[in-house]
Amino acid sequence: MIKGSHQTKEAIAKMKKNMPDMSGKKNPFYGKKHKTKTKQTISKNRTGKCVGKDNPMFGSHRTGKDNPFFRHHHTTKNKKILGKSMKGKHHTLKSRKQMSKALSGKNNPMYGKKGTWAGKERPKQSKFMKTYWKKRKAGKL
Repeated sequence: MIKGSHQTKEAIAKMKKNMPDMSGKKNPFYGKKHKTKTKQTISKNRTGKCVGKDNPMFGSHRTGKDNPFFRHHHTTKNKKILGKSMKGKHHTLKSRKQMSKALSGKNNPMYGKKGTWAGKERPKQSKFMKTYWKKRKAGKL
């Protein structure tokens, strides 16, 4: 559950009525950007705040029904945009080593578990894959 107060519908309606609409072009900061020095000052002032238990999201795992995107789906157009934005991006060697270390040994979700077909027959290969391997063994590829 998200920490914080929850307003009643009447209270929200009252606030909307009493507060001016500051969205979009009506906002005095609309179309403007903070200067680099201002951004650095804001960053410096926020450093160390809202960290760990002070963060309102600390300990809340918004999965399943608690996730605000639950039962929503990206449109095909959005999927293409997201795909393009990630194209050509790779993890650095340092981050890959960190991820590897974080998921090694007992931290690995498959640690101590057997493979999916352990003790069972392996799944059958498709006809395409069978012919591919036959050609490859024969040296025709």
